[in-house]
Amino acid sequence: MTGSTLRGFTAIELMVVVVIISVLLVVAIPRLLKVEQQAEVAVLSNTLGSLKSTARIAESKAVAQGVSRDGNVQILGKTVYFHNGFPVARANIIGEGAPGSFSGIVDIMELDGDINVHYSDQTEILSRAFVQGVYLILELNGKCVSYRPPQTDGKLPEYSEGIFTFNEENLTCTP
Repeated sequence: MTGSTLRGFTAIELMVVVVIISVLLVVAIPRLLKVEQQAEVAVLSNTLGSLKSTARIAESKAVAQGVSRDGNVQILGKTVYFHNGFPVARANIIGEGAPGSFSGIVDIMELDGDINVHYSDQTEILSRAFVQGVYLILELNGKCVSYRPPQTDGKLPEYSEGIFTFNEENLTCTP
């Protein structure tokens, strides 16, 4: 019988492998984090574009239905309230289909499931007068975009001018 010899790795070979893996991780992890941040910005940029498109399409639908300033417009089976020709940011709390109920722009948008919806005013809104100046804030991991219907007739809605920072305490979306 001949004896078999087992051959393993030396300590130096193992250390070299550990060093190589460590260097790869140090280089790769920051790049992966940067890619993730870029993806979040891209999602919010697309959401802002979708918000603008939805507002313009809704405006066209309102004009076609004879609502030029304030009033209700039927869109996708929802009663959307318009202020100065554009959809308001948020719905009231009466409940869909109840007398006096209305929806806002977020109710006719298709949003990514990771995007959180916030409003600048969290009071229980029942009437149209209280909803006209409210901002819609769409937030993803502390970054946000915003929308508010025009406050003057003949003007365009107010949108964030890019990707901003969300302040959860004050419910604001600021540069």
